[in-house]
Amino acid sequence: MSHLSQNTRKLALAALFVALDIIVTRFCSIQVTPAVRIGFQSAVFALGGFFLGPVYAAIAFVASDLLGVAINSSGGAIIPLFTVCAGLSGLIYGFVLHDKPVSVWRTLIAFGIHMVIVNLLLRTFALWMAQGTPLQTLFATRLVTVPINACVSFFVAWLLLKTLPDKVRSFTATFAAKG
Repeated sequence: MSHLSQNTRKLALAALFVALDIIVTRFCSIQVTPAVRIGFQSAVFALGGFFLGPVYAAIAFVASDLLGVAINSSGGAIIPLFTVCAGLSGLIYGFVLHDKPVSVWRTLIAFGIHMVIVNLLLRTFALWMAQGTPLQTLFATRLVTVPINACVSFFVAWLLLKTLPDKVRSFTATFAAKG
């Protein structure tokens, strides 16, 4: 496959993950409080990192954050630290999962790193800056909700990572043979 064809395929796949992230985050999540959202965004990040690699995943998720705010911001403005979190999510999952065999331990490591660095630390700090809620209150709340959300997202991502790569390979092989 030519270099141009690979880049075109990755760009199309990145656009698919942008759309998927916006749909899952903005329309398929439950906003419990301004600081707590229940959803599967981390599963989308994991799949994006696995299929796109760190650079393309980071760019795709930065784009999805910016477009998501433009489409459905619930009256809010772009908060740069949330955008940084989206890019960092793509980098983390891309570095840990891309071009490596799918294993439960590797996936758990990716989710653990992401949960602590991005969801517990950076996003909690971003929420504190944006909302002014006391940091201790936010952290205590998120210390309970983030691991629960991570477990649910891990389970979804794990099931998809175990089944999708083979399906994608057979789908791609079918169209490559016809082309």
